[in-house]
Amino acid sequence: MHTQWESLANEHILGIAPYEPGKPVEELERELGIHDAIKLASNENPLSPSDRVQRAITDALATLNRYPDGSGYYLRHALARKHNLTAEQVVLGNGSNELIELLGQAGDVRQAALLVVGEDLERAAALAHVRRRAAR
Repeated sequence: MHTQWESLANEHILGIAPYEPGKPVEELERELGIHDAIKLASNENPLSPSDRVQRAITDALATLNRYPDGSGYYLRHALARKHNLTAEQVVLGNGSNELIELLGQAGDVRQAALLVVGEDLERAAALAHVRRRAAR
């Protein structure tokens, strides 16, 4: 049975399994009767930020009332210098999903190929599938 929003969705969207995030580490510990578990999923780091990172965060607190540089000007230029590119050849995004979404919006994806390596990128593969189907 379709819900109200499902009647509005494109048919090819309905066949994609929803993302199911992992359980919080505290819940997993409770269920398994263990403690001091280290979670290595969800791009999380079991270590706290280094002293250098903590100082950079503290230094940035005074400017949190400003929008960040959406173009990543300094980062793009630094990456370009490091890899012998021009800044115009560097594209930044908030994760691989956003970059795939941008590619899908910018070009004809009907004939595009996407190589997905590892289980962590299954959402990227689903997004590419949606983009490719929507372009038909």
